[in-house]
Amino acid sequence: MIQVTPIWADSLGAKSFCTLVETPDLALLIDPGASILQQGFPAPDAVKQERLEDAWKAIRAAAGRATHVAVTHYHHDHYLQEAEIYAGKNLFVKSPNTYVNRSQWHRAREFLRWHAASFGGAFREEHPAEHTFPDPLEMLPFTPTHIDGNTARRREQYRRNSRRWAAQPWVLPPDEKVVFCDCRRFSIGDTVLRFSAPLFHGSEYASTGFVVALMVEHAARKVLYTSDLMGPILEDYTAWIIAESPDCILLDGPATYLLGHLLNRRNLDRCIANVRQIVRECPEATVLLDHHVTRDTRFRERMEGIYDRADVTTVAGHLGEEVFADRFARPGRDG
Repeated sequence: MIQVTPIWADSLGAKSFCTLVETPDLALLIDPGASILQQGFPAPDAVKQERLEDAWKAIRAAAGRATHVAVTHYHHDHYLQEAEIYAGKNLFVKSPNTYVNRSQWHRAREFLRWHAASFGGAFREEHPAEHTFPDPLEMLPFTPTHIDGNTARRREQYRRNSRRWAAQPWVLPPDEKVVFCDCRRFSIGDTVLRFSAPLFHGSEYASTGFVVALMVEHAARKVLYTSDLMGPILEDYTAWIIAESPDCILLDGPATYLLGHLLNRRNLDRCIANVRQIVRECPEATVLLDHHVTRDTRFRERMEGIYDRADVTTVAGHLGEEVFADRFARPGRDG
């Protein structure tokens, strides 16, 4: 038996993708964080704040049921620094030392220093264990190389980050309950947790950094939490999802509200084609397509009919609730 309970997502009115996955062996709370919707979202600030506080309340309640917690990356809509969420729990976190951008490098250290102080651990550092790091794009054979000016700048930033990983002290887990989970597999009773290698948070050399995705397996059932692939944009990530053939996919869609800024038309077209391929080739899967994509009141129109499929819905739709963005869609638009 494996049970998936979405705790919060952007379709409910605050930035989050918090999910509780339960098996007979564990109750895993994934990415227990939430942030307020972007300034440009057309809802009153007071309403957005109310939704954020509702998200925090739901996450705290879910933490009371959890035995384990996973944090896939260090963006504030994916983790909170509150002792009640982590107390007594085993914690899987993305490595703070490699394949992490500058801001998340510092946030990770702040979080681990806080965790050590909160639970009697020790904040410890050591010399870097590695000095060279493979270019992740070179390990993606299905992703077409498209190096324009923006991509070239992001690649150079990636190279600067990799020099930091090789030169600055690495953090150690603060206690035995905290593990760095990148590329690792864990067996807990009859449940298996598989964490991916670091994946781009979006397009090639994304300035937003890296994430780890997570597969939970029990009794021949699979639940895949993709974390923030923002699409997926990349063809290799699409191929991997299809090859895994999960029964449930928690899929972070593209940030269409940033079209023309963080997301360009070419990459949106790639996202749409990739999501279509996933739902076509994983016909038995339930797909919860949410997070970045539902920050846009026109998200259904932008996704060109993908939400018309019976097996694709938002977290709000899965829970039988109104999609928050639908309240603010302009008349005459498909929100």
